[in-house]
Amino acid sequence: MPATNAVTAPPHEPPRRRRCAAPALAGAALLALGALAPPPPAAADLLGPEHTAGVDLTDADVIREGGERFNGLCAGYCHGTGGTAKRGPALRNRPELHETALYATILNGRKRGGNPMPGWKGLLTDEEIWTIIAYIVSLRDAPPAHTPAPAGTEDNAAH
Repeated sequence: MPATNAVTAPPHEPPRRRRCAAPALAGAALLALGALAPPPPAAADLLGPEHTAGVDLTDADVIREGGERFNGLCAGYCHGTGGTAKRGPALRNRPELHETALYATILNGRKRGGNPMPGWKGLLTDEEIWTIIAYIVSLRDAPPAHTPAPAGTEDNAAH
């Protein structure tokens, strides 16, 4: 008689399968430890200057310069001052935006989807693009953009 994992049942009941709780318990433990969701990238996880045209993405002066350039070129019509969004998407609190993807999008633009973006290839140097990226990745832990309260209501969140 072949071995099965069915539990012996009285003749009038169908056999029951054994349930193993180990996978469910392991999944719950991983979830509780936060292992299923990757942590936001730390400064050590950012690309080094050898990959960013010599630009240190963690340097405060570079981030400030990138913010000035971003707010001058990208904020007015598209991404809003401080990456808060206008016609383009918000860039605050967006840890999923990787530096290489940002570089490719800024350099070449984006033609598909609901938010097309012009490319800056030939208009900005690689160093200028990387300073903007330094600023954008500095916004990863920034609070999401503030949404104004509807007219006639008090916004208690701002107080």
